[in-house]
Amino acid sequence: MKKILLSSMVIVGMLLITCGTEPYEEFYEGTPEDSAAIMEMIADNPALATTDEIFKLDINTGAPLYNTVALDPIEILESEQFLRVDSPLIKQRVDSCGLELIDPPLEHYYDLWFAKDTTCTVYIRDTFDFYSLMHYDLRIIAHYDSAVIDTLTGDTTGWTIGTIDSLEADYADELEALGQGRRVIFFDVVREWVEDPDDPDDSVYAVREPIEWILKRVLYGTYDFPGPADDVPSITRIVLTSMTTGEVDTIFRSSYDPDYFGHVMDRFRAIDSLLEYTDGEMLDVSITIGNVDATDCAIFATCGISDRIDLGTDTLVVTGDGLTNLYFEVVETGSYYYVNPAREYMATLWVIPVLVNAGGE
Repeated sequence: MKKILLSSMVIVGMLLITCGTEPYEEFYEGTPEDSAAIMEMIADNPALATTDEIFKLDINTGAPLYNTVALDPIEILESEQFLRVDSPLIKQRVDSCGLELIDPPLEHYYDLWFAKDTTCTVYIRDTFDFYSLMHYDLRIIAHYDSAVIDTLTGDTTGWTIGTIDSLEADYADELEALGQGRRVIFFDVVREWVEDPDDPDDSVYAVREPIEWILKRVLYGTYDFPGPADDVPSITRIVLTSMTTGEVDTIFRSSYDPDYFGHVMDRFRAIDSLLEYTDGEMLDVSITIGNVDATDCAIFATCGISDRIDLGTDTLVVTGDGLTNLYFEVVETGSYYYVNPAREYMATLWVIPVLVNAGGE
């Protein structure tokens, strides 16, 4: 009897506590109409999603477009003399390169996350299956035919390169590769001020009906080939200096300073506060590379639909009108040089949306 009475008192107490308490705000799940409106906005602004703009095609033939590349001359390194992996050692001198999607067009995976405050965050995830295209004009074949003998034991302790064959060539090669990464876009809704005449403190910005979605902020895109790893090149900073105005813009990989409001790859940026340039403006580009030695890398850049260029020899020219993507690729050159043993294609890519004024003002 005492247990029944105690249980009854607990239930009554809980009812008294919860009585009058407002229910939790419901989680806004979004509707098919919301999703359709957001996807339409993305479609109307194609630069918001990662595109295949770095995979250039020749406008006359439709074939993949090659661009010249400034690489160091090929040579047999001292470290390779005793590093026998496969015999023979084959290296090539690449004079031009390109990229080709294996199954175009590039398919994007969109993941829409609605929040209870009536906002939506869109994750755009991409996986690149492509060929790294190379044209080489010289190939050297080094043979490990000289054994290193321990004078005390008579054992073979290693091999050195004894003979080198040189072959002039006019040949194209390809290396299948993989890349992956994402971009993030944040959408809000139109809100209006609703004032409470009885209690001004309860006045709020309420969602205006019917709901109208607004593109608010974007996260710059970061991509890795084949994926994030300690031996894959990374970018820690890019400095863009206008050769027209002298103005300098710096983009950092990350920043732990909450008071820093500059351009950071892993922070959202309001659409109206993106970097702005004028059509035809020339940029000097300085890239700080991590994980690997910068001298072992080639650096490429693309502006929107313009041709992909090698920053070792060319200058980036901003072209376009409105929202436009700047692409910066850092490629470890081992995949260009080494035929046997083969090297995996390893690179990183930053996609930075900017606003381009075609009016020249």
